Amino acid sequence: MGSEWVRDADCGAGPISGILGALEWARQGTVAAHVMILAVDMPLVSPRLVSSLRSGLRSGCGIVISDDHGFEPLCACYPLEALEPLLRRVRAGQNKMQTLVTFLVEEGLMTVRSRTLSEKVDFLNLNTPEDLAKMGS
Repeated sequence: MGSEWVRDADCGAGPISGILGALEWARQGTVAAHVMILAVDMPLVSPRLVSSLRSGLRSGCGIVISDDHGFEPLCACYPLEALEPLLRRVRAGQNKMQTLVTFLVEEGLMTVRSRTLSEKVDFLNLNTPEDLAKMGS
């Protein structure tokens, strides 16, 4: 299986730029009905979690995991149908991921699944050498 480099959307709006870029790419080639977003700073996301996300997909509806701190928008699946509503929101100056995902959930474009206790490690965020050192201990 090959790979392809997909550029962020040209909106300079933080993480949503990557999501929009992926949705635009998928729509142009009609390669998929959904795009899965996995942040590079979460290296412990398990195949089991990825499979769980995939199995929760429905036509026209993505899935996002939530916990006590809110949504995990960078470990989620977005439907192609989310592209235009997200673009409108971003063009209106909205780029906070929690707000955008809340909108998608309210519009019926995303379902929410609670993070299980056993999945806590999947969301370990590594951004610094200190984070990496903590992981090893």
